[in-house]
Amino acid sequence: MAKRKKIAHESESVDSPDHSEDEYRDVTAKKRRGRKPALKMMPPVNTESQQMLALQSVFKKPQKKDKEIQTLRARVVQNQKGLRDMLQLGMQKVEIGDTRRRNEIATAISTALLPSSPANRNGHGKGEAGPATFPGTGIATNPTFTSILEIIQVSRNLIKEYEKMSEKVESAFPGREKDLTGAWQNDVEHTAKVLEIGHKRALRQIKKVLGIIDVEIEGSGAESDGNELEMVTDSQDLPSREHDLGLHRTLQYAERGIRRLTKGLPEDMEI
Repeated sequence: MAKRKKIAHESESVDSPDHSEDEYRDVTAKKRRGRKPALKMMPPVNTESQQMLALQSVFKKPQKKDKEIQTLRARVVQNQKGLRDMLQLGMQKVEIGDTRRRNEIATAISTALLPSSPANRNGHGKGEAGPATFPGTGIATNPTFTSILEIIQVSRNLIKEYEKMSEKVESAFPGREKDLTGAWQNDVEHTAKVLEIGHKRALRQIKKVLGIIDVEIEGSGAESDGNELEMVTDSQDLPSREHDLGLHRTLQYAERGIRRLTKGLPEDMEI
C-alpha cells in the first residue's frame, strides 16, 4: 500500500507542471532502474536422439501401397519399354541399310568385271566391246575412257597372240622348252653375280679413299663371302696412294690426337 502511494505521488509530481524538466528525467530513470529485465527465450537444444528420430522418417522403407512409388515404377517400366523399341528399330534400320549397300557394291563389281552384254554394244562391230555403263557413276563420260578401253583391248589381243605363238613353238620344238628355261635361269644367275661383283668393287674403291685395306678371307674349299672382310687400320701396313683425297692423313692426325689425350688420363679411369 505504501509502495502504491509512493508511485502515485511520484506520478503526480511528474505530471504536475511545477516541476522542472531535470526532475522529470530523474524520476523516469528511477522507474527504469526498478524494472526487471525480460528473460530471453533460448532455442530448444537439438540432441542426437532427436536427430536420430528425425532420420528414421527419412530412411523409412516405402510401402508398396504408396501411390507415388507405384506411379514412379510404372513410369520407369514404360520408359524402358520405349527405349527397347527404339533400339530395336534402329538396329533394323542399320541392317537394312547395310544389306542395301552390300547389294549395291556387289552389283557394281559384277557389272565391272563381267563381259559387256550385246545390249551394251551400241553400233560396235563383232568382237568389239561397247562402252561399259556403271550404275550411279559417270565413268563412261570421262574423255579418256575411250582411249583406255582401246588400250585394254589391244593388250588383250597381244596376250592372245603371245599364247598362239607359244603354242606354235611348243608344237614345233617339243624339247626346247626345258632348254629355254635353263638358259633363262643362267642369265638370271649371271646378272646377280655381276651385280655382286660391282657392289664389292664399289665398296673397295670407297675404302681405298678412306685408307682401309680389304683382305678377303678365303675358306678351304669354299667360296669367299663378300661380307667377311678384315679391316686393317695400321698406318705402317698402308701403301702410299696418290688419290686418297687427304682422308687417310686426316684420320692419322685424328688418331694421334686421341692417343695424346688418352695419355693424360689416369690408368684406373674407365673410358
